Amino acid sequence: MVVVVVGCEVVVVGRPRVVVVAGAVVLVVVGAVVGGDVDVVAGSVVVVAGTDVVVVSCAEARAPSEPTTNGATATATAKRSTTPNLRVACMGGKPRVPGRERRGSPGASRALSVSRRAVPFLLEREDDMHLDIHVPRFTWPGGPEAIGSTFASLARTAEAVGVRTLSVMDHWFQMEMLWPAEEPMLEGYTTLSFAAAKTDRLRFRLLVGGVTYRHPGLLAKTVTTLDVLSGGRAELGLGAAWYEREHRGLGVPFPPLRERYERLEEAIQICFQMWSDDDGPYDGKHYHLAETLCSPRPVSSPRPRLLIGGGGERKTLRIVAVYADACNVIGDTATVEHKLEVLRNHCDAVGRDFGEIEKTALVLLADDADPDTILREAAALHAIGVDALVVRATGQDPARWLEATWGPVVPELAALD
Repeated sequence: MVVVVVGCEVVVVGRPRVVVVAGAVVLVVVGAVVGGDVDVVAGSVVVVAGTDVVVVSCAEARAPSEPTTNGATATATAKRSTTPNLRVACMGGKPRVPGRERRGSPGASRALSVSRRAVPFLLEREDDMHLDIHVPRFTWPGGPEAIGSTFASLARTAEAVGVRTLSVMDHWFQMEMLWPAEEPMLEGYTTLSFAAAKTDRLRFRLLVGGVTYRHPGLLAKTVTTLDVLSGGRAELGLGAAWYEREHRGLGVPFPPLRERYERLEEAIQICFQMWSDDDGPYDGKHYHLAETLCSPRPVSSPRPRLLIGGGGERKTLRIVAVYADACNVIGDTATVEHKLEVLRNHCDAVGRDFGEIEKTALVLLADDADPDTILREAAALHAIGVDALVVRATGQDPARWLEATWGPVVPELAALD
């Protein structure tokens, strides 16, 4: 399938034959629609009703027979498709085609095998470099009473300037190697749900969730809940966990590293199975589920994206190669380039297309970096295959910092060759 963007029109050529969307903000996604009527809210709105796809011009998604909020009936502005596999949504305030989202194979095998790996969506990946924002700290003026309003302002500003994804950490204590452990720290998925209620297009994930923090079955339900309530804007960020102090402090088991990696792989398999048609048992080495029922299913199709964080060359990046839709690595350009080469080798070893995996990099630029410095760093990372920059929100007013520092360069990032 070919997607051609001309001005504010999105034309999809191929199967389904031709669908033209003449709207200001539209994203085209291809994926399976699981029965029933699905409403997708995204600036210009697509309503998927049964096997038909209708692009409507109302501000909220409605079933075709339902009235809009002003009493008028939604009017179709594009041709109907004869396939149930087209959906339209919006991310980051501009047209996006997230072909990096991949299908995962359900099942209960614990082996790292090609049969368990993610399977590509139908759309080709776009070449734009994205900007994602990460919030590692909630120590802002005004104390706990001001955290909610400050975070809401940051989320709304991120959406307005074109940030694609907002993430927070998955910790109970602040990371003591950077700041005092006693600093404010919020539970991750509750925090993301709050931000989802304040926005319309911004995507959300933990960067990254620790496998030891939640039982995998409950994790799948938690991510599903965020995905359903946000209209399909949730992603699963996952890693092997490392912060022993907070586990000991709150009485949460913290197994040895080898076991945590085993649990990580099983947790991925359980989530994939719960997001599939298989609601049967899962019998692994560490987890045993009698019934992997997950209702409702996620809105994201065929499932929420999986991002695995970390640069461990022997285990983490191999798990990325087998399962993940995206990875996140930290370091300078040389370090990131080396990690991606290791990942490429793992992909070759398991028969995975390296190009299917989105590569994100957490960049540590100065808080007052100027646009030229930002773009030089971004261009260097893009040249070695990085698809998205992840930057840390900073300052006493993070929304103002984001708008002033990164707002002007977002269009330039998208234009990088």
